[in-house]
Amino acid sequence: MDDMKSKLQKGAVLRAKCPGSSLFFTSVFNACGIARMFQYTARDIDNPLVVSVDNRMDVLDLCADFSENAYHLTSTCWPGPMNLILKGNGKTSELLSAGSSYLMFTMPASKEFRNIIAQAQTPLALCECDDDSDYCPPDIETITIDQDVTGDFSVVSFADEQKPVLVREGSIPTAAIKEIVGPLLPLSTEPKEYWSALASENPLATPFFIADKGTLFIDKSGESANIGVITFGSAGQLIADTLSVKTLSDSEDICEAAVNFFSTIREMDKKGFNSIIMETLPEKDLGRQINARLRTMGMDIANFAFLMNENN
Repeated sequence: MDDMKSKLQKGAVLRAKCPGSSLFFTSVFNACGIARMFQYTARDIDNPLVVSVDNRMDVLDLCADFSENAYHLTSTCWPGPMNLILKGNGKTSELLSAGSSYLMFTMPASKEFRNIIAQAQTPLALCECDDDSDYCPPDIETITIDQDVTGDFSVVSFADEQKPVLVREGSIPTAAIKEIVGPLLPLSTEPKEYWSALASENPLATPFFIADKGTLFIDKSGESANIGVITFGSAGQLIADTLSVKTLSDSEDICEAAVNFFSTIREMDKKGFNSIIMETLPEKDLGRQINARLRTMGMDIANFAFLMNENN
């Protein structure tokens, strides 16, 4: 276990094989490891990872608000099949939470896995995986545990200021949850759509456009138009040196780009540009997942040209 703690501190991603399931895990503070888990599993980056803890103090350290109802629910239902959605305090990468400021916490019923968390001395980010995935390194270190970590989880959100929201009905009866926290707001959408709504709580203030990699051309006239540009790697010769350009990864490392994806867009949004143009990533592996998210956030570059003509 001490060896595992050391490896996690150095940024390792490990795998746990449980009865009927497998999952990757790494420290919640290992942003690059979290990106690798998305890559290994081809997981949609709109789908957040779960933060697994072995004590409530770790939750308090990562969330901005822990209500009395959340305290009572965790006191009664943890450890067990109950996930809580709480406002985060910004200590972890937005990639962990799919671009949202909220985090999903759990304390697994498996005593074996709680012991792993305790020995790691850090909350762990969890991601279910397929043992036969083409993306998974065949030599990744695997720990076998006898108790399942997954299950039929109930999910309760404390994102609403008025009442908790029942995001998903699981093995804990809804009536039992209501006895603990009182009335629940019913979920009117699918859980994934609910999380997308949380992620879009703070929409971009700046018009946001997307250009296919290698096709973006902006000359010095873009400087007077006050355009911000985000590229995957080197901007190359197609973009004027005088423009404000942010690069997701100078070395064009896809995991580094994923780590910087949400924070770079937020940073550029605060700079007062008239518009932001972002170049897509290579259409493979994790780049494909990021591009899918991009297309939900912005308009095609053709619309940018149309709007520029409309304004001139």
